Amino acid sequence: GLTPMEAAQDIYLYLLREGYLDFDVLVGRLKVGRQGVHWGTGMLVNNGLGDPDFGRAYRGNISDRIVFGTKPFALTAPYRWMEDLALFVAADRAVRDDNASLLRKDETIGGVFGALVDHRRTKIGFILSYRSQKDRPDGLHPTGERTTVDALTTDLYFRHFFNPVKAPKTLFVEGEVALITGHTDRPYLEETFVDGADVLSMGGLFRVGYEDRPNRLFTKLEAGFASGDNDGRDDVARSFRFNSDYRLGLILFDQVLPLMTARSADRLTDPGLLGQPPGGLRFTVNQGVVTNAWYLYPFVRYAPIADLELRLGYILA
Repeated sequence: GLTPMEAAQDIYLYLLREGYLDFDVLVGRLKVGRQGVHWGTGMLVNNGLGDPDFGRAYRGNISDRIVFGTKPFALTAPYRWMEDLALFVAADRAVRDDNASLLRKDETIGGVFGALVDHRRTKIGFILSYRSQKDRPDGLHPTGERTTVDALTTDLYFRHFFNPVKAPKTLFVEGEVALITGHTDRPYLEETFVDGADVLSMGGLFRVGYEDRPNRLFTKLEAGFASGDNDGRDDVARSFRFNSDYRLGLILFDQVLPLMTARSADRLTDPGLLGQPPGGLRFTVNQGVVTNAWYLYPFVRYAPIADLELRLGYILA
């Protein structure tokens, strides 16, 4: 039996997840076809293939995309770290992610430019991503038009190991921060029904982790932030949402907040309370994501014997 949240996900349909060509071309590498997409910690872009601390991934970012990557200084680098500098560009159409479903007639086009240095014990990456999306038809929209959103995302990611990566005991720090700007006509309110709304949201996280492989122990302390919107009726949309496959605990973000926001949407469609339900209600329901929150998250994973693993976490949000 599926929970209502699970039943609403199209992951339970038969859907080709990956199928692509990957080959060397001149001074780089080209990948063409359907691909799972992941970046950094998975806070914003997540392929759903990782091992969450708790729960499980529901979706995964899947795109039909063309990606070209190259290491321009691999042979003639003036500095050692530049040998490991990779640049990449991509163009894609979203098949399924938190914001779009091709099966449900959301139409997207996007492009990405990125740079990544993976040198010894340090990884630093940067991406600049643009998406233009036309949403599926919404029968509640007053004009009957399909809403749109154009967004530019700037994302910075880093990770550093204080010991050799494959050492028996390792200490590391890792973090990611993202800023989203753009424009949308999804909110149809007094301040926005003519010119739409600007998008300005920000989120990030930082963690310190320690792994003791001989004793099968892993622990981390993570702090994160996702902006909320302190005025839902003005012409700026400020809410930042983590990816739904970035699982944080089992109760608060996974169950409580989705049920509360779904109840609000349900009341707004009650003809006894409101004559005309507003359009875009699906965007108001939390799908199990971190949003409008600060949080502190200590976590421990310990395997006392080979076939038993214990996990303990606490969320202060």
